[in-house]
Amino acid sequence: MLYYLPLLLLLENSLAWSSKHQVSRGTMPLLSSSKSDEALYTSADITDTIRKESVMEMEKVTEVVNTSCSESKRPLLIETNDDFNSYIHNNSIENFLFDCDGVLYRGTDAMPCASQTIQQLISRGKKVFFVTNNAASTRMELKTKLEKVLNCRGILKEDMMIGSAYVAGQYLKSCKLTKDSDNKTRVHVIGTAGLCSELQSAGFDISGGQDPVDTPSGMSRDELAAYQFPEGEIDALVIGLDNDFNYRKLCIATVLLQRNPNALLVATN
Repeated sequence: MLYYLPLLLLLENSLAWSSKHQVSRGTMPLLSSSKSDEALYTSADITDTIRKESVMEMEKVTEVVNTSCSESKRPLLIETNDDFNSYIHNNSIENFLFDCDGVLYRGTDAMPCASQTIQQLISRGKKVFFVTNNAASTRMELKTKLEKVLNCRGILKEDMMIGSAYVAGQYLKSCKLTKDSDNKTRVHVIGTAGLCSELQSAGFDISGGQDPVDTPSGMSRDELAAYQFPEGEIDALVIGLDNDFNYRKLCIATVLLQRNPNALLVATN
């Protein structure tokens, strides 16, 4: 059985939390810890701003759970590490899905106790997966970042990474768009090199993506009319985060969809 437990806060029980600051289901306290309060609060990896914001958000969640839900429908609240470990054991929870940005890290800073939690789950034989809607990176790039930020080198694997760029490729494969062996399915991309790379790894021929540096960002009506559309026929248009998105890319993509009415339009991010 698979349980989805997104982390809202990773804090040790050694923090001075009163009984009203309970950890709700959907959060993950550290499984075990030997850190002191002082060590946690002086950690160079986590800023006071991140910590204060996390505590404030946890207080909001606790208040909502306690006031807006009837007792019969109230989510399970877990107070201690022992209770949490018992819950995992008694319900045979073997699979854990972690969101990444804002949960395991913010920018280049790891969240409190995120590294220890991941390492302990893996050491206990649990299956851990990292899920992100960020389509800008490949799975290998995400793995490399997690290894660096969480200091988890040597224990993470590429197949633990589930990014939306990878999922987009798998989705297109499930749509049975593949042509004969001499013609790859053509996918036009508005997005980053990471998205293009994942789609190529899934077996698709790619057009679009990042333009050369000297490519103009605009496109007049006459320029569009004269454009030869080297992209050719496309079977799908995939759109993800594109920091260099511009009117030229919009014009080309729009006309490609008009010329290929059966092409799939897939948005990922």
